[in-house]
Amino acid sequence: MYFDGDTVYQGEHLYDSGAVHEINKPEKSLWTIVVHDGIFYEVELFSPFSQRRKSSCECDTYKRIKSCKHIAAALFALRTQLREEAERKADRLRNKSTTGKKLNINTLLQELDRQDLLHFIKAYARKDKNFNIALKAHFARRVDLEDNHAKYKGIFDSIIKPITSLTKRAKAADLKSFIAVSKELTAQLEDALSISDYRDAYYIIDAGISKAEYVRYHYNNYSDETLAISQRFHKLLILLYERVHADELKNNLLELIIDLPQRSYYRHDRLEDHLYYLLIGKQYKDKDLMLRLKVICLNTLLKKQLEDHDIVTILAILHMLDYHLTKLKDINWFVNDYARLSMNVVDRLVYANQVEVSVKLMKKMKSHFPKSRELKRKLLQVYLTLDQLDELT
Repeated sequence: MYFDGDTVYQGEHLYDSGAVHEINKPEKSLWTIVVHDGIFYEVELFSPFSQRRKSSCECDTYKRIKSCKHIAAALFALRTQLREEAERKADRLRNKSTTGKKLNINTLLQELDRQDLLHFIKAYARKDKNFNIALKAHFARRVDLEDNHAKYKGIFDSIIKPITSLTKRAKAADLKSFIAVSKELTAQLEDALSISDYRDAYYIIDAGISKAEYVRYHYNNYSDETLAISQRFHKLLILLYERVHADELKNNLLELIIDLPQRSYYRHDRLEDHLYYLLIGKQYKDKDLMLRLKVICLNTLLKKQLEDHDIVTILAILHMLDYHLTKLKDINWFVNDYARLSMNVVDRLVYANQVEVSVKLMKKMKSHFPKSRELKRKLLQVYLTLDQLDELT
């Protein structure tokens, strides 16, 4: 890289006239500098003050002789900037006692060049999957995309992919990453709720609750943590449904609430966390909705291969629905087909504090099982809790 006297003079004149508009450092030892000379030219300088220095410019002069006034102007500007940075750093060192100083994050953030830090973050995110995901999750709500719905789904899908074979299962590190990202996005969901950003809240919860149930169904690792995540998403979904008044979004939320328990990976083992249980508590006066849920639950019992604990939860939900629809007018179907699980259903209702439903059910069951000591004991237990022993007579 050689400059004759005229080129140096012209470059210095450009620099003095304020023609240098932008200096960036995209990589180590590489600077890109924009110089205005009628039009904008981009100059690249690689290790400009070393023996292996290289440079380039978009202008015709550079293409002919591999040197130009724009590169000279860029070098003047870069030299000035580097001197100023060195002086500022020296001032900081002079004004700051080094006694007890440690290499920590605060020290690094104070001392590092911004471009160097950005370059490191990009390089590290390319190499480390967990850091990449954590970075996306933390700043997800600050970046608006054309399809924000797909944005959150993409974050969760990048951690836990669909199981296609035994060798494609997620590893323990993936599950830990899922838990951390779920906590991060749950916090962002709560922030969205607090400022009434219901659309973004819906996007997060749709992606999050679906993946949480998928993880709970397929993986037993970290079951306490994934259960807590599932419970939080369930409660926030119902809260969001209560707050939203816009018809389209409210319908989307209702369809999510109704659809999710029908998916093959949804677990029905906990009555008090079941979406239908939570919805009934808020919408029991909506008879059409209660009838719709009843049909779905009956179809679930008929079509799906369920474990007993899942069947018990669905039966308990059916009794809650029937209580609000008909005050449990007819339980013949229950005692005829599910007698062996009848007391488990009662226990599940009592545990979930559905006292009115459980008492009404037990009273109806007495005519079918008049000699059942277990039934009498359970009814006595509930009345003792309610201090209503006179109801036994």
